[in-house]
Amino acid sequence: MIERKEYIDISKGIGIFFIILVHLTVYKSVLSQILLSFCVAIFFFLSGVLYKERKNFKDFLCNLFNKLLVPLLIWGCLDFVFTIFWKYFIIGSQLNILEFFKMFLKIFFITGSANSNGPLWYLCTLFQIEIIFYPLISYKCKYKKFCQFFLLVFMFFIGYFIHFKGLFRLGQIPVSFVFFQLGFLFKEKIMNLDRGVEKKYLFFLLVIIFVIGCWINGFSELSTLNYGRNYFLYYTTALSMILAIILLSVKIQKNRILSFFGKNSLIIMCSHFYLTQYIIPEIFKKLNLSSALNNIFLEFIIALCISLVMIPIITIINKYFSILCGKYEINFFEKE
Repeated sequence: MIERKEYIDISKGIGIFFIILVHLTVYKSVLSQILLSFCVAIFFFLSGVLYKERKNFKDFLCNLFNKLLVPLLIWGCLDFVFTIFWKYFIIGSQLNILEFFKMFLKIFFITGSANSNGPLWYLCTLFQIEIIFYPLISYKCKYKKFCQFFLLVFMFFIGYFIHFKGLFRLGQIPVSFVFFQLGFLFKEKIMNLDRGVEKKYLFFLLVIIFVIGCWINGFSELSTLNYGRNYFLYYTTALSMILAIILLSVKIQKNRILSFFGKNSLIIMCSHFYLTQYIIPEIFKKLNLSSALNNIFLEFIIALCISLVMIPIITIINKYFSILCGKYEINFFEKE
């Protein structure tokens, strides 16, 4: 069993800060173009790196249920309640039964999207990816390696042709699966990056590749199935920055703040959107300062402030509501 390295958590910490930041930026601005080209893909890649093989199907189901499905459904219910409160009490919209029913279905991603908390699609997609990935890894057969390679190539090309989100966010699965499987395939190499020769030249090379690739490929966004001007270049750009961030994290190991955010990235992923898209813009609107949010420097400052606000939220959730992040040991599949 390969031990978990702190620089993986630091990588997630950097990634989740960029997620917060991108949800504060002006859509399709230069900064959002840079961040959206990799900031979600890195979490699928690192989920693949951290994926633990479970040969026992019961253990797999228990882990999947506890760590992903339960948090997804609870956060979905909380999002349902928030949306009702925001629409009917803050904005003052009229209650419509049909709209109410559609909002309820969005808890389960029946319509392909969440109510207000957009980033929940990540959990929904990861849940389905792990279901697909389990038999690929767990069952022994003569052509196991070939099957893994075939599915990787298949998902790669299917992602090229799919341009709709669909039921349960199915449209995001192929491309997200590719990042997840690549993370798993390179798990051993990633987990040994802190050993061996200095890799600073590789870091700068990867950053150069990313900058050139991002400039040529233009705007891309995994959540909307927009891969820029070139689908193949999208992967090159995203993977180069993902690896650059991991190498940077190796260099700055023992950063307790980034490690803390990385270990609790699921909580931040599922909660920050209310601040970035609803509460903060509403506050600035009341103060007649909405235009100030278009300032890049201010966006960085607000992202840092949100990160600090997340510390007590994370602490409270971990202590009293750990079910929201799957950090509990109840096995729902064990017999009484």
